[in-house]
Amino acid sequence: MSRNKRVCQKKPELPLSDPLLAFSNWQTQLNFEVVMKTIKIVANRDEKVKSMLSGNASPQFAELAQTRAVEGQLLVTGFRSDQDLLWCVGCTDLFFLSFPGATYNNSRWPNESRGEMALGRKTVLNSVGDLLPFFETDEIVLLTDYNEGDFAVETLTSLDNPMSHERIGRSVRETALGYDCPALVQGLEELYYRTLLSNAGEH
Repeated sequence: MSRNKRVCQKKPELPLSDPLLAFSNWQTQLNFEVVMKTIKIVANRDEKVKSMLSGNASPQFAELAQTRAVEGQLLVTGFRSDQDLLWCVGCTDLFFLSFPGATYNNSRWPNESRGEMALGRKTVLNSVGDLLPFFETDEIVLLTDYNEGDFAVETLTSLDNPMSHERIGRSVRETALGYDCPALVQGLEELYYRTLLSNAGEH
């Protein structure tokens, strides 16, 4: 479901008048060093920009935020129901995904990306994983290298160009509609039936 930011802002009890980023892979809360450094660089340029973490922050996460002096830039939502979480992430202007080029990241599709695409928000992503070929063929993402400098540049560039953000956001939403789960399931079932019928004809 596509959700306008202004509509979403009426729902959660979050201070949402400032630009808001959201970062993913929060379930494990790993690999956040680059994320924290990125937030710090962005805050040095514009302290009004806040970053949202969905879920409950681990002690390690809180310690890293304190070490990087970015506690004031973070909004931690705590645990939310699925529906409430959609309203929260709908308040964001930009998502970013940061995945080190490790074996466990090279061949996986982050579940978080589905909701982000459906909401029609631009995503900053480094060049790794199963998402890469998908995004290389559609203008729905800002690709960057895995370092805080490049993440920060792409983030600030996007926030400085709201018209581009809206245009790519529409493209993201249109692409997501082409990957609707019921349609994909139907296509998979049809493939199974064709395969079974083909095999039956050989006997």
